[in-house]
Amino acid sequence: MDIKKQKISFGSLAPFELYVEYINQINFPIEKESKTHIHNTFEIYFNLSGDVSFVVENHTYPISRGNVILTKPFEYHHCVIHDNKEHEHYCLRFSGSEQDELFLPFHQREKGKNNHIAFTEDQIYSLKRHFDALLNLSEDSSIEKYYHLIRIFQIIQNQSAIPNSDFSDHIPQNLHKILDIIAEQYATPITVATLAAEIFVSVNTLERYFKRYLNITPSEYIKRKRLSEAMLLLNSNTSVSQVAYKCGFPDSSNFIQIFKRTFGQTPYQYMKNHKQ
Repeated sequence: MDIKKQKISFGSLAPFELYVEYINQINFPIEKESKTHIHNTFEIYFNLSGDVSFVVENHTYPISRGNVILTKPFEYHHCVIHDNKEHEHYCLRFSGSEQDELFLPFHQREKGKNNHIAFTEDQIYSLKRHFDALLNLSEDSSIEKYYHLIRIFQIIQNQSAIPNSDFSDHIPQNLHKILDIIAEQYATPITVATLAAEIFVSVNTLERYFKRYLNITPSEYIKRKRLSEAMLLLNSNTSVSQVAYKCGFPDSSNFIQIFKRTFGQTPYQYMKNHKQ
């Protein structure tokens, strides 16, 4: 696996930090479940190669060379790798304000919709050049970092998201129904058994569907959906007990335990460290 990383600080406008990565995975074990990927930052995923798809909320997008996935803070997402061949991509994460016009492509849409953008070979070349430039900046490249970041945003903003870009036709319709149910009912005490009953299959069959098409178990998917919504509420200073109730956790103790095990800090510590 080839990985390059760079952390860049921007302080002239509203101060924020940016993390840019280049990753080339080969012989990655596809049976390995993807890691929890929930955060309070914007993200740009830029694909160069690999047989993958991308889950965002209750939609699953097909990914090919030159495709970009945009996600905003607390928007649940993870990448599904379908084979263990080369998966080459860039990932750029950064903080930012909803009021900043640079981030309009992220905010001017509903959660889980219009995340998917496709680019031509000329645009792919330009994006790759600017991503590489950010990865290789020297400490004294203060003007260049703004130039390359703004050019990336400009290329993305000038290209419209693919209308109705949804991979649902490539997964069983009953699995898509389950994703919709989870999106609507995550705050209720739903179980894998009740979900399986909704589409008249066994728990084992439903678990096979999730692992095959989403590379995640149903229970883990529900937990991550609840956690992503919990982080959003914590960021708006909702109390821990109210967050637990609104996100479908049995009680505050259960919520605190799961949150700490997942993120390495308690919900209260998260609120204290991420006050707006």
